[in-house]
Amino acid sequence: MIKTRQDSWSTQEDQLLAKGVLKNIREGRTQLQAFEEVGKELSRTSAACGFRWNAYIRKLYRSEIDIAKQQRKETLKNLSPKSDQQHLNNDDSLLENGNSIIEFEQLVDQLKALYEKSLQTQNTEENLAQKHKHLKDHITLLKRQNAELLEKKNNIENEYNALKELLQSAKQLFK
Repeated sequence: MIKTRQDSWSTQEDQLLAKGVLKNIREGRTQLQAFEEVGKELSRTSAACGFRWNAYIRKLYRSEIDIAKQQRKETLKNLSPKSDQQHLNNDDSLLENGNSIIEFEQLVDQLKALYEKSLQTQNTEENLAQKHKHLKDHITLLKRQNAELLEKKNNIENEYNALKELLQSAKQLFK
């Protein structure tokens, strides 16, 4: 059965979607799971729930999302030492760092973001170096053109002065 609706979202539906997503975040489950669960309750597709969440609701619940993530971290932190060790041995997605546990996927995402930022910085530096070289080449070209124009100007002035002297000589001859 395909679940599709063309009507708009009510405030209650928005709140139910937000509640479901925040619950999944706190419990360490995915947002996609929340979209599926809430979609069934609302007779909407999970895609519609995901779109509504990303396009509108998520912006309204930023602080609640941060709190839910913090609660998830606290839950992970409060695991007993024995269950922490079992969890770490059974699931490579978590790394222990001092007293805190960092999710491997978050770490990978952070590393990817840093890598992309370094690539952007590198690209920016390369672009600036190319622009600098281009501008230096342009300055060299302009200096050469300027020297050529100065030489032409001096030649024209010399010819003008020569013509001027010739005219004065001619005037004196015909006087």
